[in-house]
Amino acid sequence: MKRKSFLKTISFLGISTLVSLSATSCNALKTTEPIKEFKTDLKPETPINTETPINKKNSDPLIDNARAELTNIIKDKQSKINLYADYSKIKETLESAYNSSESINTNPDSTLEQLQKAIADLESAIDTAANNKEQFNNANEALIREFNSLKVTLNNKDEKLNSINQDKYSGIKFHLNSLYEVAENIVQSGLQPNGSLEVSSVMTANNSIKDEISLIDSQKINADKFADYEDLILTKLILKELSLKLECKIQITVS
Repeated sequence: MKRKSFLKTISFLGISTLVSLSATSCNALKTTEPIKEFKTDLKPETPINTETPINKKNSDPLIDNARAELTNIIKDKQSKINLYADYSKIKETLESAYNSSESINTNPDSTLEQLQKAIADLESAIDTAANNKEQFNNANEALIREFNSLKVTLNNKDEKLNSINQDKYSGIKFHLNSLYEVAENIVQSGLQPNGSLEVSSVMTANNSIKDEISLIDSQKINADKFADYEDLILTKLILKELSLKLECKIQITVS
């Protein structure tokens, strides 16, 4: 009995030892797992600036407003200049004023004073051009009237020339076209050519075209008659030639 009790005690102690060792081994395995390290020195990321850097030198609102005002005036450049297409001297002066203002407006280093002066100078140039045109027109009423009348006459050039396109009217067309060319040179030079433009020159050019146009119908009739006459003469010549050839054949046959 004592022997069996002793063996049971030893067995119980052995099992307890094994369980204890297993538990210890498990704890040992757990402590050998790598410990994740956490960064404690993280710094906040610097945000990327995607905006275009502002040039502080030219960000003055007064400068921006002045530049916008000048830009607004310049945008009508072509329409303003076109008002003086026939006034070469006025047009040249105004164009120069616009070019100077554009140069200042597009310069990023232009100061407020320069922009304001450019605005004042350009507005003055625009007003001066309008006044000079009015003064010129008042002093040259007859010239303006005849010049505009000549421009109207030139508007019908293609229509009139196309009406005499046939070869038999080539002489009429050549003469009329030469008169149109004289008139076109006057209009292209404008009201303020290098030399003075005389009212009589404009009237002569205009009346010459009108007179020639008034004669076109009668000239066409004469040209038609001449063409018919030429056709008749040509027909007679052909018939005569055929008659001579026929006589020759008859003589050859008889002989």
